[in-house]
Amino acid sequence: MITTMQHSIAYDQINRLFFSHMLRTLEAYEIVTVWRAEELARNCVNSLNTELTIPAAVSARSLVELALRYLLAARNTRHYLGQVPWDQFQTGAIVPKIPIDDKRDEPLEDYIERLLWGSRLRDRVKMFPGLEEQTILKQIDAFDKIAKTVGQPYSVRNDYYEFLCEIAHPNYVGNGRYVEKKSPNGDWEVYSMSAHARGGDYTYITVKTCGALSISLECATNGFAIFQETKKNIISHIGSILP
Repeated sequence: MITTMQHSIAYDQINRLFFSHMLRTLEAYEIVTVWRAEELARNCVNSLNTELTIPAAVSARSLVELALRYLLAARNTRHYLGQVPWDQFQTGAIVPKIPIDDKRDEPLEDYIERLLWGSRLRDRVKMFPGLEEQTILKQIDAFDKIAKTVGQPYSVRNDYYEFLCEIAHPNYVGNGRYVEKKSPNGDWEVYSMSAHARGGDYTYITVKTCGALSISLECATNGFAIFQETKKNIISHIGSILP
């Protein structure tokens, strides 16, 4: 009986420490993502207010990446932490898994660590292979797939993100922003350019940027609420979180 009690206490402590560590990592990820979102949104709005559409669009593109990943992470952690066998909390070590693909899975802890520390920098990935982050397009496509099932009438990738990428890259849309007007001249068209042009693609870029800003902030808000719900649920099982 003493042996059984000792094992029960040990597993209880181990599991509480383990889940506290995961929740503290999630808290750090939540906070830094909110801070980054606030910086990007503030820069986007300030740039729009001063008619600087290019930096506004580039900030909106980064915000889309940040916010969609945040909401996906919130959904994933809620789902897989919701499957934890809490009836085994005092009888064995609990190590939740999350699927990588149809044939492989990984510890949920690794997924959570990658949310905060993940990278695609070659030197960092070489040093920490388990922290290699998947491409952002894969994550945006995953978001669109989920959103379509609940009736979202647009694609974030096709209707917003790809357009904003054209502006972030040295492509035509970003150049067309500086067209003040165009006039026919025989078989040619003459483009009048200005650093402060309000013609060309200026209005269209502004509309797309505002749309991406709105979608991103909604995703960040929803993601934060889901993380708080998940945290509350875990605490109900393990008690107060350890430092």
